Amino acid sequence: MDNNLAVLADNLRRFRAAAGMTQEQAAEAAGLSRAAYRNLEGGKSEPRTSTLARLARALQVPLADLVAPAVVLTKVCFCSKKSMR
Repeated sequence: MDNNLAVLADNLRRFRAAAGMTQEQAAEAAGLSRAAYRNLEGGKSEPRTSTLARLARALQVPLADLVAPAVVLTKVCFCSKKSMR
């Protein structure tokens, strides 16, 4: 699978889950068949630019976020304003 398609597939899955949508709901909102959406989320097909725009609108995310690799946190630090006794 092409790395760009893998990034898109991961993002589609992540944003759809965050929106609480099923594949069928996301496909319908974007004007796609469920099979076409499943192929995109599985990284098996390459979408047209117009399809990417419809997907971004349906998932309510910026188009750039849909095609950009997700940021992976490797280290998280928490700071407290309270001092320990």
